[in-house]
Amino acid sequence: MPYLSTAIFLIILSSGAALGVAWEIDPSKYFDINVICERIGEAPSACAAGAREAGIVSCVGGLLAGILLLGINRRLPAQNPPPEFGRRTFLLMGIAVAVYIVISLYIEATTPLPLNREEPFWRRPAMISIGNLIWPLCLQLANRAGNFKWRLAFLGLLVPILAYSPFRGLLFAIAVFGVVVPAIERGLRGGKGGGTLTFGRLLGYGGVVVLVAGIIGQQLVVQTIQRTSNLNLAGKSEAEQVTEKMIQRTSIPLFQAHLAAERSLNPNLPSILDEIAVKLRFRPGLNINSYLFADTHGGVSLGETTSLFYGEGALRTGGFPIVWTVVAPLVLLLGWGVLRLVRLDASTLFALALWRGSLGGLISVVPALAIQVAVLYVLTRIENAGKHC
Repeated sequence: MPYLSTAIFLIILSSGAALGVAWEIDPSKYFDINVICERIGEAPSACAAGAREAGIVSCVGGLLAGILLLGINRRLPAQNPPPEFGRRTFLLMGIAVAVYIVISLYIEATTPLPLNREEPFWRRPAMISIGNLIWPLCLQLANRAGNFKWRLAFLGLLVPILAYSPFRGLLFAIAVFGVVVPAIERGLRGGKGGGTLTFGRLLGYGGVVVLVAGIIGQQLVVQTIQRTSNLNLAGKSEAEQVTEKMIQRTSIPLFQAHLAAERSLNPNLPSILDEIAVKLRFRPGLNINSYLFADTHGGVSLGETTSLFYGEGALRTGGFPIVWTVVAPLVLLLGWGVLRLVRLDASTLFALALWRGSLGGLISVVPALAIQVAVLYVLTRIENAGKHC
């Protein structure tokens, strides 16, 4: 439950921060946001009002998801402690990561170095997708490892994937769901299997949380400084430039969600089956977020918007995003609860899916989540078979 609680907290925090910024800014002063408003055909004030509506609905949806989590946790309780992972599972995952590294190195050795951050997405999309399947599994296994040694071993498998991935949010996800939340959970329980929560333990785990938070904050600032922007930053200090970039970066998901609401009746919108086929790499094409990105970038689809559950709901339900901001988290929470009844702990997988889905939509995370849960089930059976031999 702490992992899903953290995911919901992040949803409310990010939506609330974006809403607070969107309430104060003039969209016409921020290039990428102004482009969205122009594509919609609205004045900056009306466009900002639509973005604020998306922010309010997202915050309400996050709060309702928290209430649903409490109810499901009570109605679908865990059935005895789930199995823990160790040597057998680590060997299998180690082989998978080793194969992934070898193929990745071969691709790097036989292709030119990328000239920009977008190039790897179209040059090696399959490997990026495989990496995105593996790293959440490694986190799940680390959080259910039998002891600290195996926990470190599973976390170690993440290092080459982290080095190879073009996604900036991967380090944040590993830090939060692989270090911070487990540290808090362990601290509150007083160590493995319970125990006394001493001041020293609390201070130690608190120090880990503060250290990781500092690293994440520094990474965010450095990435923001290096991030290319169409903003007019001439004559502004570095601090002012960072502030302007952060304002646009924080608030633009609400404007992209508003753009999605205005495109809900477009017949060219990719269907749900189209989106699933693209996610599973069955064929090339666009999902709703790359479709919206192309809409505001002259047809160029090498990127994706962050249209939130709100945007997906507006596109898929024809104008009732508040319903979808509740239904989408409910689907994931029910899936987590049902698996607990059969002693399959996939809390980290579902927490990551909930957090990532809140940014890009439920349909964008379901295919990968289904594969990950199936693999986790097989690994659980293998680990259990080894313990009964």
